[in-house]
Amino acid sequence: MYYPMYFDPTYILVLIGVVICLIASAKMNSTFSRYSRVRNHSGMTGRDAAEQILHREGLYDVRIEHISGNLTDHYDPRTKTLRLSDATYNSTSVAALGV
Repeated sequence: MYYPMYFDPTYILVLIGVVICLIASAKMNSTFSRYSRVRNHSGMTGRDAAEQILHREGLYDVRIEHISGNLTDHYDPRTKTLRLSDATYNSTSVAALGV
């Protein structure tokens, strides 16, 4: 079948996927924002929690570093480095412990 101006019906599936990703991202950001205002009872920071989990599992060769940004936390297996963002590293919120 010929579609004028290169329209392909599968573009609709791509658009649906983009909309679903945008909705999921917005929901995650709003949930993180809500729980970043709630302080945890233990007073642990995100860095403290990550360090405790790593040591509990016997992983002493993983470094924990601070990086700029919001929700840019990630693990780099090449350098064995856990990088925590501004919103997580020194925060004592429930959201920081969750990350």
